[in-house]
Amino acid sequence: MVTDRWCDVSGYQPPQLMRWWEWGIPRGQYRIALGRRLDAYGTLHRANMRAAGMKTGSYAVPVEYAPIADQAWFWVDNTPDDDENDDWVDAERPLLAEWMLRSYCDSYDLHSNRQRLAIYTGGPWWNEHVPAWARPRYARYKLIIASYPFDTPAGRPVPMDAASVALRSTPPTSRRPSCPTPWFVEDGWQHTGMGSLAGYAGFLDLGIYRVNPGAPAPLPDRLAAGIATIDRAVAEIRGAL
Repeated sequence: MVTDRWCDVSGYQPPQLMRWWEWGIPRGQYRIALGRRLDAYGTLHRANMRAAGMKTGSYAVPVEYAPIADQAWFWVDNTPDDDENDDWVDAERPLLAEWMLRSYCDSYDLHSNRQRLAIYTGGPWWNEHVPAWARPRYARYKLIIASYPFDTPAGRPVPMDAASVALRSTPPTSRRPSCPTPWFVEDGWQHTGMGSLAGYAGFLDLGIYRVNPGAPAPLPDRLAAGIATIDRAVAEIRGAL
């Protein structure tokens, strides 16, 4: 296994403020749906990530106040087939019950051809919301765990000295979180919600994937567009002969 850095973003981060080319992060996860509502920035985030040569993946947040199966199908229908990363279902809302998560995952399994589902959650949420008898059925999915060993508790000043920023952004692997049942090792670790990257004034979610190298990173969109233009020109020339 190798590890890749990632940054995940949602409608809280304007795409024009992201400096993916400068940051050189190989993977990005973008929120595509909250319930049955498309994230207004999702497709823009994805386009900018891919223009920077990043591998991409979507995540969706099931909500407790809308039909669960419809939400899962909506997500699948709006997820591009050429994303390289896993599809994440975000399980962390306080009122999301286990039966809702189960229905959401079942609906994904029935409707998706990708079959790359990962559960994004934190240990406290999982242990509180998913009873022990229900946990084995989730072993078929990957685990992306959120655990922030060096983040500052809410309401306290966030230290911005170089050592503190480095600990949040690149924590030692000895602080990797323990995995809740039924997993033995996580497939991804979001290690901070207070990551700092050059040129961005706020905080970002940073993590690492445990991945096989897999497919090569996508061509930057501008290069891909140039190749497509050449291909069309060649086809037109051949048609004229």
